Amino acid sequence: MIGDRHDPYGAVSTATRPGTAALLRARGRGGKPEAVIDEHVDIPTADGQMNTFVTYPEEGGPHSVVLFYMDAPGKREDLHEMARRLGTAGYFVVLPNLYYRSLREFDATVDFTTRGEQMRELMFSVGYGMIARDTQAMLDYVDAHPAAEASRIRAVGYCMSGPFTYAVAGQFPDRIRAAASVNGVRLHGKGSPQDLTEHVKGELSFACEAHLQAVYQAPRDGEDWPFVSDFTADMAALMEQRERERAEREA
Repeated sequence: MIGDRHDPYGAVSTATRPGTAALLRARGRGGKPEAVIDEHVDIPTADGQMNTFVTYPEEGGPHSVVLFYMDAPGKREDLHEMARRLGTAGYFVVLPNLYYRSLREFDATVDFTTRGEQMRELMFSVGYGMIARDTQAMLDYVDAHPAAEASRIRAVGYCMSGPFTYAVAGQFPDRIRAAASVNGVRLHGKGSPQDLTEHVKGELSFACEAHLQAVYQAPRDGEDWPFVSDFTADMAALMEQRERERAEREA
């Protein structure tokens, strides 16, 4: 049955899909098909209730944890699908809405023209102190979840959240075994988490597409980080380019 319930590990779970409901069949470790369970939970934080998507294999737990930090357009179904892919590989994946202090639902990809400026405001509203508090709440959540193996935690972030994974590796060095930044912004210099590097005990991985250098620029002295003049137009153009590439591949 799908509905609201209070679970024993401290969060309020909504639209939970246990057992046979809404299972995704895919290739897991060793090529074995695995089913995943999707849960939508509210994780209590120091600043409120953080609505979060959680997905993990139906069997074989407990599972190593991946903290999946969203990109600027918001927590949305595209990211849920990416999280499920990690889940089918055997991981317990936690994908929070980092904008929960302002709103519960936001998806800029619906229309960058009308939502781009709001996205910019939202992304600038999230700082490293907030991310640290949110991460602590997620750690408390996975520590108490019977399906999570919380001694082995990875973190992954994309674009806006690339530096967040870098930061939490230094803020929680005894918990984060590995952190990956994909196309991360402000990874060095002003506004970056580089001062936390000396505290990192786990592995750090960084990946970036070369063409994004035209969109993201390192900040100069006295300037804000690190976007060119028209962020909304640049992001929209990038998304349109990716849609064209996708259409060409599918043709």
